[in-house]
Amino acid sequence: MILGKDEHAKVMLVIGREKRFKIYSEEGWKIIYLRKPLKALSFDRKSKIRPVPAGVSIGHINITAGTLGGIVLYQNEIHGITNSHIVTDKPESPYPPEEPQILQPAPYDGGRIIDNTIGFYVKHYPISVSEKSLCKIAKVKDVIYNRFAELFNRGTRSFSFTMLQGSENPIDAGIFEPAQRNIINEQIVDDNGNALEVKNICGLLFAGSTVDNIMIASRSDYIEKLLGVQFLYDIKIPDVGETVFKSGRTTGITHGEVLATDMTTTVEYNTGIATMTHCIVVRLRCAGGDSGSPVFIPKR
Repeated sequence: MILGKDEHAKVMLVIGREKRFKIYSEEGWKIIYLRKPLKALSFDRKSKIRPVPAGVSIGHINITAGTLGGIVLYQNEIHGITNSHIVTDKPESPYPPEEPQILQPAPYDGGRIIDNTIGFYVKHYPISVSEKSLCKIAKVKDVIYNRFAELFNRGTRSFSFTMLQGSENPIDAGIFEPAQRNIINEQIVDDNGNALEVKNICGLLFAGSTVDNIMIASRSDYIEKLLGVQFLYDIKIPDVGETVFKSGRTTGITHGEVLATDMTTTVEYNTGIATMTHCIVVRLRCAGGDSGSPVFIPKR
Protein backbone atom coordinates (compact mmCIF):
# COMPACT_ATOMS: atom_id res chain seq x y z
CA MET A 1 0.00 0.00 0.00
CA ILE A 2 1.33 3.42 -0.95
CA LEU A 3 0.71 5.89 1.86
CA GLY A 4 2.40 8.93 0.41
CA LYS A 5 4.47 10.32 -2.45
CA ASP A 6 6.76 13.29 -2.98
CA GLU A 7 6.96 13.53 -6.78
CA HIS A 8 9.69 16.19 -6.69
CA ALA A 9 12.05 14.34 -4.33
CA LYS A 10 10.86 10.93 -5.59
CA VAL A 11 10.28 9.63 -2.07
CA MET A 12 7.51 7.19 -1.23
CA LEU A 13 5.99 5.95 2.05
CA VAL A 14 4.69 2.39 1.79
CA ILE A 15 3.48 -0.61 3.77
CA GLY A 16 4.10 -4.04 2.27
CA ARG A 17 6.76 -6.35 0.88
CA GLU A 18 9.75 -4.97 -1.00
CA LYS A 19 9.05 -6.93 -4.19
CA ARG A 20 5.73 -5.16 -4.63
CA PHE A 21 7.55 -1.85 -4.99
CA LYS A 22 10.57 -3.07 -6.93
CA ILE A 23 9.47 -1.30 -10.08
CA TYR A 24 9.46 2.05 -8.26
CA SER A 25 12.96 1.42 -6.95
CA GLU A 26 14.14 0.71 -10.45
CA GLU A 27 12.65 4.01 -11.56
CA GLY A 28 14.73 5.88 -8.97
CA TRP A 29 12.24 6.20 -6.15
CA LYS A 30 13.48 6.11 -2.54
CA ILE A 31 11.15 3.73 -0.73
CA ILE A 32 10.54 4.18 3.00
CA TYR A 33 8.96 1.04 4.43
CA LEU A 34 6.62 1.42 7.40
CA ARG A 35 5.29 -1.32 9.67
CA LYS A 36 2.07 0.48 10.64
CA PRO A 37 -0.21 3.10 9.07
CA LEU A 38 0.41 6.74 9.91
CA LYS A 39 -1.58 8.00 12.87
CA ALA A 40 -2.16 11.47 14.24
CA LEU A 41 -0.16 11.92 17.43
CA SER A 42 -2.05 13.03 20.52
CA PHE A 43 -1.03 14.09 24.00
CA ASP A 44 -1.71 11.49 26.70
CA ARG A 45 -2.36 13.20 30.02
CA LYS A 46 -2.41 9.81 31.77
CA SER A 47 1.09 8.77 30.73
CA LYS A 48 4.45 9.43 32.36
CA ILE A 49 5.53 12.99 31.51
CA ARG A 50 8.74 14.75 32.56
CA PRO A 51 8.95 17.48 33.58
CA VAL A 52 5.40 17.35 34.89
CA PRO A 53 3.15 20.23 33.74
CA ALA A 54 -0.16 21.31 35.23
CA GLY A 55 -3.18 19.47 33.84
CA VAL A 56 -1.89 15.87 33.89
CA SER A 57 -2.48 12.78 36.00
CA ILE A 58 -1.08 12.71 39.55
CA GLY A 59 -2.19 11.30 42.88
CA HIS A 60 -1.27 10.10 46.34
CA ILE A 61 -0.20 6.48 46.36
CA ASN A 62 -3.47 5.34 47.97
CA ILE A 63 -6.01 7.19 45.79
CA THR A 64 -7.17 6.60 42.22
CA ALA A 65 -6.26 9.69 40.16
CA GLY A 66 -6.37 13.46 40.09
CA THR A 67 -4.74 16.38 38.31
CA LEU A 68 -1.70 18.54 39.04
CA GLY A 69 -2.85 22.13 39.51
CA GLY A 70 0.59 23.66 38.98
CA ILE A 71 3.32 24.87 41.28
CA VAL A 72 3.39 27.41 44.09
CA LEU A 73 5.94 28.92 46.42
CA TYR A 74 5.79 27.68 50.00
CA GLN A 75 8.42 28.97 52.44
CA ASN A 76 10.29 30.27 49.39
CA GLU A 77 10.54 26.79 47.86
CA ILE A 78 8.79 25.32 44.82
CA HIS A 79 5.94 22.91 45.65
CA GLY A 80 3.27 21.13 43.62
CA ILE A 81 -0.36 21.94 44.33
CA THR A 82 -3.61 20.01 43.87
CA ASN A 83 -6.65 19.16 46.01
CA SER A 84 -6.54 17.91 49.59
CA HIS A 85 -8.28 14.72 48.47
CA ILE A 86 -5.59 14.15 45.81
CA VAL A 87 -2.51 14.83 47.93
CA THR A 88 -3.70 12.54 50.74
CA ASP A 89 -6.00 9.54 51.04
CA LYS A 90 -7.51 10.96 54.25
CA PRO A 91 -8.43 14.58 53.46
CA GLU A 92 -10.74 14.78 56.50
CA SER A 93 -7.78 14.12 58.83
CA PRO A 94 -5.58 17.01 60.04
CA TYR A 95 -2.60 14.66 60.14
CA PRO A 96 -0.18 13.66 57.35
CA PRO A 97 -0.92 10.40 55.52
CA GLU A 98 0.99 7.31 56.62
CA GLU A 99 2.62 7.12 53.19
CA PRO A 100 3.79 10.44 51.67
CA GLN A 101 4.45 9.48 48.04
CA ILE A 102 2.82 11.43 45.20
CA LEU A 103 2.89 9.61 41.85
CA GLN A 104 2.81 10.72 38.20
CA PRO A 105 0.95 9.18 36.57
CA ALA A 106 -1.51 8.43 39.36
CA PRO A 107 -1.98 4.86 40.64
CA TYR A 108 -5.16 4.39 38.57
CA ASP A 109 -3.14 5.23 35.45
CA GLY A 110 -0.36 2.77 36.22
CA GLY A 111 1.85 4.85 38.51
CA ARG A 112 4.17 2.90 40.81
CA ILE A 113 6.44 3.99 43.67
CA ILE A 114 9.71 2.89 42.06
CA ASP A 115 9.37 4.63 38.71
CA ASN A 116 6.75 7.32 39.24
CA THR A 117 7.29 9.08 42.57
CA ILE A 118 7.53 12.80 41.82
CA GLY A 119 7.11 14.21 45.32
CA PHE A 120 6.15 13.85 48.95
CA TYR A 121 3.20 15.17 50.93
CA VAL A 122 3.77 18.43 52.83
CA LYS A 123 0.37 19.78 53.99
CA HIS A 124 -3.31 20.02 53.15
CA TYR A 125 -6.41 21.84 54.32
CA PRO A 126 -8.48 19.26 56.26
CA ILE A 127 -11.99 18.75 54.86
CA SER A 128 -14.62 18.69 57.61
CA VAL A 129 -17.48 16.32 56.74
CA SER A 130 -20.74 15.18 58.32
CA GLU A 131 -20.90 11.48 59.06
CA LYS A 132 -22.96 9.19 56.85
CA SER A 133 -26.20 7.99 58.37
CA LEU A 134 -26.21 4.48 59.88
CA CYS A 135 -30.01 4.32 59.78
CA LYS A 136 -31.13 1.27 57.77
CA ILE A 137 -34.33 2.98 56.59
CA ALA A 138 -32.33 5.96 55.30
CA LYS A 139 -29.92 3.65 53.47
CA VAL A 140 -32.78 1.82 51.73
CA LYS A 141 -34.34 5.14 50.74
CA ASP A 142 -31.04 6.32 49.26
CA VAL A 143 -30.53 3.12 47.27
CA ILE A 144 -34.04 3.18 45.78
CA TYR A 145 -33.91 6.87 44.87
CA ASN A 146 -30.42 6.70 43.38
CA ARG A 147 -31.26 3.68 41.21
CA PHE A 148 -34.21 5.51 39.70
CA ALA A 149 -32.13 8.69 39.33
CA GLU A 150 -29.48 6.76 37.42
CA LEU A 151 -32.09 4.97 35.31
CA PHE A 152 -33.64 8.27 34.21
CA ASN A 153 -30.25 10.01 33.87
CA ARG A 154 -30.99 12.53 36.60
CA GLY A 155 -28.17 14.64 38.00
CA THR A 156 -29.36 14.50 41.62
CA ARG A 157 -28.58 11.81 44.18
CA SER A 158 -29.90 11.07 47.67
CA PHE A 159 -27.37 10.96 50.50
CA SER A 160 -28.52 10.61 54.10
CA PHE A 161 -26.39 11.95 56.94
CA THR A 162 -26.74 12.32 60.68
CA MET A 163 -26.61 16.12 60.85
CA LEU A 164 -24.61 18.81 59.08
CA GLN A 165 -22.26 19.03 62.04
CA GLY A 166 -19.07 19.60 60.09
CA SER A 167 -17.39 22.99 59.91
CA GLU A 168 -17.42 25.02 56.72
CA ASN A 169 -14.56 24.44 54.28
CA PRO A 170 -13.33 27.43 52.26
CA ILE A 171 -10.87 25.39 50.14
CA ASP A 172 -9.91 21.89 49.03
CA ALA A 173 -6.18 22.18 48.44
CA GLY A 174 -2.87 20.60 49.42
CA ILE A 175 0.80 20.73 48.46
CA PHE A 176 3.74 18.38 48.04
CA GLU A 177 7.50 18.76 47.83
CA PRO A 178 9.10 17.72 44.50
CA ALA A 179 11.32 14.65 44.68
CA GLN A 180 13.86 16.22 42.35
CA ARG A 181 14.72 19.69 41.18
CA ASN A 182 12.77 20.73 38.06
CA ILE A 183 10.67 17.55 37.98
CA ILE A 184 7.54 19.74 37.90
CA ASN A 185 6.99 23.12 36.25
CA GLU A 186 4.45 25.92 36.10
CA GLN A 187 3.29 25.31 32.54
CA ILE A 188 -0.39 24.61 31.91
CA VAL A 189 -0.74 22.44 28.82
CA ASP A 190 -3.34 22.21 26.07
CA ASP A 191 -4.66 19.01 24.51
CA ASN A 192 -1.55 18.70 22.33
CA GLY A 193 0.86 19.06 25.24
CA ASN A 194 1.81 22.61 24.32
CA ALA A 195 2.28 25.25 27.01
CA LEU A 196 -0.47 27.84 27.16
CA GLU A 197 0.07 31.53 27.79
CA VAL A 198 -1.72 32.19 31.06
CA LYS A 199 -2.91 35.60 32.18
CA ASN A 200 -4.47 34.72 35.55
CA ILE A 201 -4.97 31.73 37.82
CA CYS A 202 -8.47 31.65 39.33
CA GLY A 203 -8.44 28.50 41.44
CA LEU A 204 -8.50 24.70 41.55
CA LEU A 205 -11.36 22.47 40.42
CA PHE A 206 -12.39 20.04 43.17
CA ALA A 207 -15.96 18.87 42.41
CA GLY A 208 -18.63 18.90 39.76
CA SER A 209 -21.52 17.23 38.00
CA THR A 210 -20.83 15.25 34.84
CA VAL A 211 -24.54 15.16 34.04
CA ASP A 212 -25.13 18.89 34.35
CA ASN A 213 -21.64 20.07 33.26
CA ILE A 214 -21.10 22.09 36.43
CA MET A 215 -17.64 22.62 37.89
CA ILE A 216 -16.89 23.76 41.45
CA ALA A 217 -13.51 25.34 42.21
CA SER A 218 -11.68 26.69 45.26
CA ARG A 219 -10.64 30.31 44.84
CA SER A 220 -6.94 31.09 44.44
CA ASP A 221 -7.05 33.99 46.92
CA TYR A 222 -8.36 31.74 49.71
CA ILE A 223 -5.85 29.03 48.79
CA GLU A 224 -2.96 31.49 49.13
CA LYS A 225 -4.27 32.82 52.43
CA LEU A 226 -5.14 29.53 54.12
CA LEU A 227 -2.26 27.35 52.86
CA GLY A 228 0.39 30.07 53.08
CA VAL A 229 1.41 29.64 49.43
CA GLN A 230 1.92 31.93 46.46
CA PHE A 231 0.94 31.11 42.88
CA LEU A 232 3.46 31.94 40.17
CA TYR A 233 0.74 33.44 37.95
CA ASP A 234 -1.21 36.54 38.93
CA ILE A 235 -4.40 35.52 40.69
CA LYS A 236 -7.85 36.85 39.76
CA ILE A 237 -11.36 36.08 40.88
CA PRO A 238 -13.32 36.05 37.61
CA ASP A 239 -16.48 38.05 37.08
CA VAL A 240 -19.87 36.39 36.76
CA GLY A 241 -20.44 35.86 33.03
CA GLU A 242 -16.71 35.74 32.26
CA THR A 243 -15.22 32.73 30.44
CA VAL A 244 -12.61 30.64 32.23
CA PHE A 245 -10.71 27.50 31.24
CA LYS A 246 -9.53 24.37 33.00
CA SER A 247 -6.88 21.80 32.03
CA GLY A 248 -7.61 18.37 33.48
CA ARG A 249 -6.42 14.77 33.40
CA THR A 250 -9.70 13.33 32.12
CA THR A 251 -11.45 15.89 29.92
CA GLY A 252 -8.48 18.04 28.92
CA ILE A 253 -9.08 21.68 28.05
CA THR A 254 -12.65 22.86 28.50
CA HIS A 255 -14.07 26.31 29.05
CA GLY A 256 -17.32 27.86 30.18
CA GLU A 257 -19.22 30.72 31.72
CA VAL A 258 -18.76 31.68 35.37
CA LEU A 259 -22.10 31.38 37.19
CA ALA A 260 -21.02 32.35 40.72
CA THR A 261 -17.85 33.32 42.59
CA ASP A 262 -18.83 33.08 46.27
CA MET A 263 -21.11 30.05 46.45
CA THR A 264 -21.73 28.01 49.61
CA THR A 265 -22.70 24.47 48.66
CA THR A 266 -22.64 20.88 49.88
CA VAL A 267 -20.30 18.39 48.21
CA GLU A 268 -20.27 14.61 48.66
CA TYR A 269 -16.93 13.06 49.63
CA ASN A 270 -16.22 9.38 50.23
CA THR A 271 -16.54 9.85 53.98
CA GLY A 272 -19.54 12.17 54.11
CA ILE A 273 -20.99 15.54 53.13
CA ALA A 274 -18.88 18.70 53.28
CA THR A 275 -20.11 22.28 53.31
CA MET A 276 -17.86 24.21 50.94
CA THR A 277 -17.75 28.01 50.94
CA HIS A 278 -16.47 30.79 48.65
CA CYS A 279 -16.71 28.51 45.61
CA ILE A 280 -16.40 29.46 41.95
CA VAL A 281 -19.15 27.77 39.91
CA VAL A 282 -18.69 27.36 36.15
CA ARG A 283 -20.74 25.63 33.49
CA LEU A 284 -18.16 23.46 31.74
CA ARG A 285 -17.40 19.80 31.07
CA CYS A 286 -15.45 17.90 33.71
CA ALA A 287 -15.26 14.35 35.02
CA GLY A 288 -13.70 12.12 37.66
CA GLY A 289 -9.93 12.52 37.69
CA ASP A 290 -10.11 16.23 36.86
CA SER A 291 -9.93 17.14 40.58
CA GLY A 292 -7.03 19.52 41.13
CA SER A 293 -7.21 21.03 37.64
CA PRO A 294 -6.03 24.64 37.35
CA VAL A 295 -8.84 27.07 36.54
CA PHE A 296 -7.41 30.00 34.61
CA ILE A 297 -7.81 32.84 32.15
CA PRO A 298 -5.50 32.57 29.13
CA LYS A 299 -3.82 35.46 27.37
CA ARG A 300 -5.65 36.45 24.22
